[in-house]
Amino acid sequence: MKKILPYLLISTASFALGWFASAYLPAGKNKALSPVKEEAAKPLLKYSIENLSKTPASPGKIEILDLMEEGEGFSSFLFSFKFDPTLSGKELKRMTGQIIFPKTTKTANEKYPVVIMLRGWVDQEIYQTGIGTKKAAQVFAQNGFLTVAPDFLGYADSDPQAKDIFEARFQTY
Repeated sequence: MKKILPYLLISTASFALGWFASAYLPAGKNKALSPVKEEAAKPLLKYSIENLSKTPASPGKIEILDLMEEGEGFSSFLFSFKFDPTLSGKELKRMTGQIIFPKTTKTANEKYPVVIMLRGWVDQEIYQTGIGTKKAAQVFAQNGFLTVAPDFLGYADSDPQAKDIFEARFQTY
């Protein structure tokens, strides 16, 4: 017990001195102890739901490029679409994809139901437009649905994706 008493007294005195110093000495005189308030850059904040809801919609136009395949009950085409993935209004990127029309007779006022098809992961080295969606899209088209299967940026003939991998994820559907 006699050996512990000096350590206990020193610990108690140190605690009391530290508490007194923090409670009664004015803060801010010692710049080395004051916290640094530096605002971190947040370049991806523009993709927050709140900011996206404030972004005006920019209408685009799908441009049909080439016939890819004619089949029983459908016609498949390569399409192109330009949009601004950075939301700056300055950088237009081209995205390609596959659109499949059903071969049915519709009047001018009738519209096709549309299915947007997004594929899973495919290595960019082996990717071709339609991988992962082509067969199902043909079945939908044979049953009267128009299908749209866009390529991601960086795939097929689409423009390259953003160099920042996190930003590229925000710019993908």
